[in-house]
Amino acid sequence: MWVSTKMAARTRASVGAGTYISVQTQAGIWADPTGAVYEGRTVLVYNSTQVGYRLYQYLNSKWRSVDLIGGENDAYRSHEARCLDSLQDQLLFIDDFIGDQIKDEWGTNLYGGSVAVVDSQIGGIARLQTGGVDGDGLNFDWGTIRSLHVSKRVVFEVKAKLGQSDTDQFIFMLLRFDGDDYIGFVSFQDANWLARCRDGGVQTSEDTGVALDTDYHIFRVDATRLTQIDFYIDGVLTNDITTNIPDDAGDYLEVFFDFGTLENANKILDLDYVGVKQDR
Repeated sequence: MWVSTKMAARTRASVGAGTYISVQTQAGIWADPTGAVYEGRTVLVYNSTQVGYRLYQYLNSKWRSVDLIGGENDAYRSHEARCLDSLQDQLLFIDDFIGDQIKDEWGTNLYGGSVAVVDSQIGGIARLQTGGVDGDGLNFDWGTIRSLHVSKRVVFEVKAKLGQSDTDQFIFMLLRFDGDDYIGFVSFQDANWLARCRDGGVQTSEDTGVALDTDYHIFRVDATRLTQIDFYIDGVLTNDITTNIPDDAGDYLEVFFDFGTLENANKILDLDYVGVKQDR
């Protein structure tokens, strides 16, 4: 049996000599372990109505967990090691913006002198550029194509780079149903990226601790665990949010970018690729 290197490292650091891993059983929706709560407590939970096991550890005043899913020959894998075993069981979309124009899946809503273009001369990117007047910006999204859902363990990933690191801009990189229901990375005059879940107009927003800069970064929103949304930047887990997840039956999501300037100056957001996968 193996778990993610992140969890293994935490376990080695937190569980000392004489400390043991306790076992509990559950049924229904996954829930935090019961009993005493203290730093480093580690509990292996079996849930009779879910798939596999879940390993919990209480770290930094919060329960953290990793899924252990039974596989062939008693092998185990964590949710972070999920792979494309068979495309018949997954919906997969990726756009690396190779070519000379934006593909049909994408729609744009431009305000001010903003543009969205494929710039193949600098490596096959979609360049979102605002106009030069305060309030100019654009939406870059799937329009009416809403086929993604938290219940299908959707994962959204984008490699993106800002042309500027100032706070006079707003950036939303989302899986979105509407303005009141979405999950993703946000900055609205913020020095750092925020991880956000918003449901019915009520939101949970957490600081990732990662500052805006002008380098490429890989942003990933992972709903593999259903009741918890994991946020990664460059492969590092920055946040895990369990509240205000838009998972109602009708909350079908689309890929959605909203980008704009908050001063009289052009702003640029480059997208190297956008990828989505989920269970069928």
